Amino acid sequence: MRTVTLLFSCLLVCATGFAQQPSELLTRAKQEATRLANIQRDWGPKLNSPGVGISLKEMGRQKTDKGTAVRYRIFATGFPPDGTYSLNTLDLNLNASTALEGITLDKSGLAICAGRPGTCSSGAPDDPIDLEILAARGEPKRFGFVSQDGTTKAFISVIPFPIVGTDHGCSAEAILLLAH
Repeated sequence: MRTVTLLFSCLLVCATGFAQQPSELLTRAKQEATRLANIQRDWGPKLNSPGVGISLKEMGRQKTDKGTAVRYRIFATGFPPDGTYSLNTLDLNLNASTALEGITLDKSGLAICAGRPGTCSSGAPDDPIDLEILAARGEPKRFGFVSQDGTTKAFISVIPFPIVGTDHGCSAEAILLLAH
């Protein structure tokens, strides 16, 4: 909650720079800031179907020519073990897309590409799915894990490179809501 409050406060401070503009512009800026902050705040367990969840486990970091890539594995709980799932993303511009279809789960809940008909395939059967993420500092990466029939869903947001400040036992985190 502190993160959303701090972020919203920072956006309002920035928005007051537009005070010379008509009050309608300032009102719209405040409404948009609130809408974007609410999307980020609510993206996660609040949106999950009852009894399910997903988590990401960081597996490592690697320098690339485009920056540092962070590698995660996906773990699901509460999903039917014989189901087929898709991984969806929501970027900063609120564009939704499907990153991968035909995902299955092993007995531990690890998301894998089984390599069977109707499932995703990779280098080897039952290969774990590794997400390689590039992100700016403070940029959230949002994922949805959805059953093939669309009835069971879980959501998660991760910030690979958080911007956190601490002082006297208090901390604050800045989260990007817009590109640039």
